[in-house]
Order: sequence, then C-alpha cells, then structure tokens
Amino acid sequence: MVPRKLLWPVIRGMGVPQEILVVIQKMYAKNEAYVKIGNRISAGFETTKGLKWVWIITNLIQDLRRKCPL
Repeated sequence: MVPRKLLWPVIRGMGVPQEILVVIQKMYAKNEAYVKIGNRISAGFETTKGLKWVWIITNLIQDLRRKCPL
C-alpha cells in the first residue's frame, strides 16, 4: 500500500493541476473502513493508505496528460 502523503507529490509531479489534485485529495479525506467477521462489524477506523477506484484516477491522469501536455 502507498501512503497517500507520498502519492500527492507524485501526482503533482505528473503535471496534474492543483485544482484537480484537491478534488482527488478530498475524495480520500477522512475515509472510514469497517471489518466484518460473521455478523459482527468493528468500529470504524480512518484509512490512510490505499486507493479507491484506482482505474478512475489512472485514467483521469492519463486523459489530463494527453489533453494538457506540458
């Protein structure tokens, strides 16, 4: 898993505009996860690693790079 704090500079370095980066960061802000074992569900806990919908972000970044070359 990649810590998100390390991911943002990489995305920024790819030339993604700050406005888009902020939107992506907000998608991941204060995410909660739960663990279910049988019928029991844990208390929620904040996640700080990993990505949701990686293919969406990857495609978004690729599209932005094609449409807005540096």
